[in-house]
Amino acid sequence: MNPIVVIDIETTGLDPQKDSIIEIAAIRFSGNRIEDEFETLVNPNRHIPENITQLTGIDDSMVRNAPRIGDVLGELEHFCGDLPVLGQNVRFDLGFLRRHRALAYNEAVDTYEMASVLL
Repeated sequence: MNPIVVIDIETTGLDPQKDSIIEIAAIRFSGNRIEDEFETLVNPNRHIPENITQLTGIDDSMVRNAPRIGDVLGELEHFCGDLPVLGQNVRFDLGFLRRHRALAYNEAVDTYEMASVLL
């Protein structure tokens, strides 16, 4: 099986044009073996709404000293390379990342779409 990257992000809201990424997590798999992991909190340089803190468990104090998005995207792109990116509703995640021109050419594989076909 070819290597893939499973990715998930947490954000301050649903709109990639006005909301911000607060966490990025990714795992690179080769077959059923984990090759590497990437995880970072991201300082959105704004207040995290209470409903987002309740949903994610991430609050302002946790991201206060975290890197800004521009400081982590190069590392994320190096981690993912040109591998396909898989995730639940991954187009949402990629919408936020591609706003910053990250992972612009990686193939997207959506597990939500796969499940809807299988079920």
